[in-house]
Order: sequence, then structure tokens, then C-alpha cells
Amino acid sequence: MGHGAGIQAAETIARAGAKVLLTGQVGPKAFQALSRAGINIVQNMEGLTVGQAVAEIKKLAVASQPELRGGQ
Repeated sequence: MGHGAGIQAAETIARAGAKVLLTGQVGPKAFQALSRAGINIVQNMEGLTVGQAVAEIKKLAVASQPELRGGQ
């Protein structure tokens, strides 16, 4: 995949066999790597418990592009 921290994290997640990633935010390169690995990404999960996050994914759409904040 690549060498950056986000891409390395994506590789680890893919090797672990994840099918869905619940996260606060994913940068563009990691997003591409995760998508290529077939991992669905659900963003804006920061501050939630696992139970709350699971409840949220039942009503949120899986992201189709990275969400950039603060002019990134």
C-alpha cells in the first residue's frame, strides 16, 4: 500500500480482517488504501462508546470519500 502512518494503520486494519472501520476521521491516502482493501469506513464516531457507535452505524451511510476538516 504505502509508507505513511495512515497507510500503515490501514494495512494493519486490513491484515486484521476488518470489514468496517468506525473512526473519527480518515485522511485521503488512508481512505484510498482502506477502500482498495474493501473496508467500509464510517466517520464522525469520535466521543462515542462502542455501543453508541454500533447504534450509529445502523443509521449512518458508509462514507464514499474522506471528510477533511480545518482546510486539509
